Amino acid sequence: MKNLTNILTVFLAILTSCSSFDDGIVMQGGQQVTIRAYNDSTRVSFNGSSSSWESGDILNVAIDGLNNVYQFNYTSENEFICNSLPLPSTSNNLYAFCGVNPNNINVSNKTALVKLGATIQTQNNQNPTVHISEYDILYGAALGVSEDDIAISMNHTISTLKTNIANSLQEVQNIKSVTVTTPENIMITGDYNISPVGNNKLSIVSGSGSNSVTVNFDEIELRGGNSSSFTAWLAVAPFKLSKGDILTIDIPTSDNSVYR
Repeated sequence: MKNLTNILTVFLAILTSCSSFDDGIVMQGGQQVTIRAYNDSTRVSFNGSSSSWESGDILNVAIDGLNNVYQFNYTSENEFICNSLPLPSTSNNLYAFCGVNPNNINVSNKTALVKLGATIQTQNNQNPTVHISEYDILYGAALGVSEDDIAISMNHTISTLKTNIANSLQEVQNIKSVTVTTPENIMITGDYNISPVGNNKLSIVSGSGSNSVTVNFDEIELRGGNSSSFTAWLAVAPFKLSKGDILTIDIPTSDNSVYR
């Protein structure tokens, strides 16, 4: 194990952490229900600083008074549509999930069981942030709303770690992965229950999760003297470090060295 100081410079920035954003979602009554999701930074595709809806995105919605999960398919212009859905009341409670398997949504208590983050992730060198959106899950609720005036503020679930790596050695270094590790009692992946309403919206399932995440990528050549750099991206569950806690970053190279 080699000490990273004065050898390989790493900068770490937490970009997002379970932050919420206001998405105006409007649903209009009738047999065909339309949701319009206006967003600045929703799930879907992520380019390193912002994201947007894209073809194939789905909102799975549970509704008080109905016993199923209803799928709203993205069409265009921030619009999602569900056909043949009669809303049960003039005052409705809706619970929306994006990126959640409908089989993991509990219709009776309007919660969802999901996995946040993954211990092993793969980064595409040509599209380095595409895997981040695969792990992000959004959720939100609208309570007591009429069929033609429904607004839902969606919430992100994951945090994004961005690691910038530069080689200050004189010789070339070839790197192939980055591993981030937190103290043993701080999980950065795990099974979580999502409750769109209430104070404890994200709660980890006891005994699940890991305190270490590795992102793999095609081998990257870093020229010496800080003349080249590479950015690694990791999707993790929200976590908090206290004063004195150590966050470790390990970077293996093709010669079987590991820089920490």
